[in-house]
Amino acid sequence: MLFDSIDRDDPSPCRELEDSFSFLNRVDTPFWAEVRALLERWFERYPDSEKDHLQSAFRSRLPGQHYAAWWELYLHELFLRLGYEITIHPPLPDSSKTPDFLLRQDDAQIYVEAAILFSGISGRQDSGAPPWMLEAINDVTSPNFFLALSSVQGRGGPQLKRKEIIEPLEAWLERLDPDAVSSTNAQEGRFPQETIKRRGWEMTFEAIPVKPAARGKSRRTLGVMPMQAGWVDDIQQLVGTLKKKAGRYGRPKIPLVTAVHCLSAFMEPLDIEQALFGREAFQIPANSEEEARLVRQRNGFWITGDGPQNQRVSAVLMGVTLHPHNVGKVAPTLWRSPWANHPLEELWPFSEFTATAQGEILRQERSPNMAELFGLSEDWPGGEPFPRG
Repeated sequence: MLFDSIDRDDPSPCRELEDSFSFLNRVDTPFWAEVRALLERWFERYPDSEKDHLQSAFRSRLPGQHYAAWWELYLHELFLRLGYEITIHPPLPDSSKTPDFLLRQDDAQIYVEAAILFSGISGRQDSGAPPWMLEAINDVTSPNFFLALSSVQGRGGPQLKRKEIIEPLEAWLERLDPDAVSSTNAQEGRFPQETIKRRGWEMTFEAIPVKPAARGKSRRTLGVMPMQAGWVDDIQQLVGTLKKKAGRYGRPKIPLVTAVHCLSAFMEPLDIEQALFGREAFQIPANSEEEARLVRQRNGFWITGDGPQNQRVSAVLMGVTLHPHNVGKVAPTLWRSPWANHPLEELWPFSEFTATAQGEILRQERSPNMAELFGLSEDWPGGEPFPRG
């Protein structure tokens, strides 16, 4: 099995230092029990000869291994549901490496290689708190207040003991009357503040009253954290990931699809479009009387100034923020190369994108019913992930 057969009694959300598998393995709500049951059913359909490897990776605390295993499990089930026979890690005639899947349906054959894309903020101006601090703050017993962490100073200092954070915060909150704070805030527009200084760290908090009807219920204590600044370049991240995969498998004689699971919440269809077909830019004529116009540069994964590139990759299947709990609601998208050595001819039920030689993007929007495809109810997994008690 993927998960332990144990009695569960912890319904709390994922903790700051908790890895994804550990969370899924211990969380005790009907919502997450449905997610575990679905993944176990998918795992039953995975080939027996490959189960040990997948299980080991899925249970790993390392995000790269865990998410890669989840994505391979998802793809295996997806293509089974689309009617394919699947061979895992098929041998290739001109490469010692093997792609993740060989799909067969009637006369069609397709290689699929899975990839994970971790992205985020570059050039980060990090004023945030370390995970161990956030985890301690969330363990503060606070039935009447949320905490806003306004500022943190002292990054790089020694890790504090949990009681050095929890005890002074609980003592401070115990002295506050939530009704009086609400009245004061309504008049003055601000909340009570407290600064805690411990061994080189200085943390400033605000106490935000919980609405009377919600007091005394189980929830996270930390409601607001300091802002972090930086910039995001998911386009280059995606190009780099695709390039690493493009030349690994010799010169396949059938279509090769790279399936990318993107964990970045910032990735948009326009980013994928620019990564594959080139970035958009404004061309400003020397004659200022003419208007600037939007053009597509030849600097994408599939096209550069030298012409079409990476023609071994026939298509890219993108799954953005696709997770075990939303498989019935979120669909991948398919991006076809117009210059592929072996074009992907298959018609899949997902929205499709490709481009003309001039860089014009062609779109075929579809709305697949993923719940029906996976044999799930429309409201699966049902209810709230963390019901308020």
